[in-house]
Amino acid sequence: MRIEPVPTRLQGLWRRTRLRVPAGSGATLDDRHTAVWWLQTPHWHADLRVPAGRPDFSGVASLADCSTAQLRWLLTQEGFAGITSVQGHEGDTVAACRWQRVIDHAESLSADVGGLRFDADGMDEWGLEADYDERWIAEPCGPGWSAEGSADEPPGTRLTRLRIRSGRWQITLRARQLDAASTRTVREAVATDQPIARAALLAAADCEISLAEQVDGDWLVRRSTLPWLEGRVPRDAGPWRDLVAVDMPAAIDLAAVPAASPSLAHPAP
Repeated sequence: MRIEPVPTRLQGLWRRTRLRVPAGSGATLDDRHTAVWWLQTPHWHADLRVPAGRPDFSGVASLADCSTAQLRWLLTQEGFAGITSVQGHEGDTVAACRWQRVIDHAESLSADVGGLRFDADGMDEWGLEADYDERWIAEPCGPGWSAEGSADEPPGTRLTRLRIRSGRWQITLRARQLDAASTRTVREAVATDQPIARAALLAAADCEISLAEQVDGDWLVRRSTLPWLEGRVPRDAGPWRDLVAVDMPAAIDLAAVPAASPSLAHPAP
């Protein structure tokens, strides 16, 4: 099944201003401090999520320079990239939007499906397979977009490097070599404050997701899962090639996704 482009108004750079879990005014988690950016092209998306309270990385130039505490904090970050598909776009509402991940910092096993509603000030998102709601605002972006993968990885093979651009913003991703199951084990140990070998922390943290902005013709990294890259020119992991249809994961039948409940479809402010 061919994946149709997402609505034009969904394309560009979005910044999250609020996450509530569960959704609505009775949320037990109300996060307004994690820095989250979502970059969307007609088919491809990229996302970066950096928690508040980042430790000082002064004097750190690589993962090898990091303390154990710093490595553990790096593994609290999230981010991913892949294909976005929508169903049921009518007026200001998208009934179901699915983000299918090709590279994922957290190696999550959970489906990522939500409903969307646009308004004059931004966009609301609510979970269809998880109970949450988020608020997003659009950032000035500019025209044009591109979606690229490594030229060393032929179409149809596993993608480990991606560069997604919309206007003056781009997100570059490099997957770690550690397998997904081992990564989840390490992240679970960090989340539950369990001991874990330094070598495992190093392998799991070796995943780059960098948000860069083009200013006066030059690209500069504004935020990264590897903090020492910030303020620098992005590392060019090329050569790059344009992503094509065969690079896309198999399309998902969004008709099988349950409809949102009335309370989630209209989250309270």
